[in-house]
Amino acid sequence: MSLNEKQLLRRAIDGDHLAFEQLIEPQMQRMYNVALSLLRDREEAEDMTQEALIKIYRALPNYRGDAAFSTWAYRIVLNTCRDRLRRIGKEELLSTAEEGEEMLQVADYSQLPEQLHEERETTAYLHGLIESLSPPYRTVFILREMAQLDYLEIAHTLTLSVGTVKSRLSRARQAMREQLLRDAEQDEALQRLIGQRGEKI
Repeated sequence: MSLNEKQLLRRAIDGDHLAFEQLIEPQMQRMYNVALSLLRDREEAEDMTQEALIKIYRALPNYRGDAAFSTWAYRIVLNTCRDRLRRIGKEELLSTAEEGEEMLQVADYSQLPEQLHEERETTAYLHGLIESLSPPYRTVFILREMAQLDYLEIAHTLTLSVGTVKSRLSRARQAMREQLLRDAEQDEALQRLIGQRGEKI
């Protein structure tokens, strides 16, 4: 933790709201991306991000510095989303949240309707690939590729070794790549997807 971050943290614990905003602002987009990837609903993701922020602020006095502040905050986001999934009965999504930016950016509405439709279908397909992963691999993939956490942050968040994180991520990518290639044999749109994005999976 940098000296500036430590100072902001001390001030935030003492009730300085502006210091808290400065402390949390660099993490906001990634926190929202994690919530969105788990809840798959923009309004829900916004609500749960805000709820997590309140929890983070109230829990600041309990932060002991055993992990990076960002890692500690992401755990609260994950737990908040998990609780929300339980409340709304989406048990089929809990395996992701228990372990655990959209894969693609939001489609540009200036595109032609055909292009927009194809982009939406591609996004849905890629989310399906992610959901097909077993929970340990899926969670690591979400935190790395969607939340853009580094290996050490993921390791701390999930209480794993960096080696295990790298191994799970590699296996997740390989499983997705193999499924993509199998599906592409029967789908020309997916063949284009491989050419555009396959190297990033």
